[in-house]
Amino acid sequence: MAPLIPKRLPARAGVALRSAQSYLLGGIAALFAGPVWANACDGLTPYQDTQVPAVAAAVARQLHVNRVNIRQAYRSDDWSLLYVVTDEMDQTFLLYSDDPLTSRYLTLWGGVPEDYTEEQILDWTHSNAPGIPEPLAQCLAWAARQDRTP
Repeated sequence: MAPLIPKRLPARAGVALRSAQSYLLGGIAALFAGPVWANACDGLTPYQDTQVPAVAAAVARQLHVNRVNIRQAYRSDDWSLLYVVTDEMDQTFLLYSDDPLTSRYLTLWGGVPEDYTEEQILDWTHSNAPGIPEPLAQCLAWAARQDRTP
């Protein structure tokens, strides 16, 4: 069987071929490396693992449920965003303008937002949590649109 590419290519064709190969291999590598876009919550301060049990207990009391599993928790300034899952509720994002241990959540987003865009969630967030730091608002708008299993 004859090779598909001649052994001796003009110099210019060799460069083009190597560029095409690099482009193709880079694209394949990107498929296995995950999405190209960044997580909108990157750069926020996550809660430390040691803080989570006490916060989970406080949130369970506030939501009047037996147990809360905090899947994600971020802080920005005095504000907090908690993604919680319980046996009694849909996925829920809680926004706090102060420490969750000593204050009640300001507002919450619950359920799967199938009919909402990130922009609509961001508008809702600004309306229902005035003064929220923009990175935290962006994080909620992005995170609420992700496919999640409770």
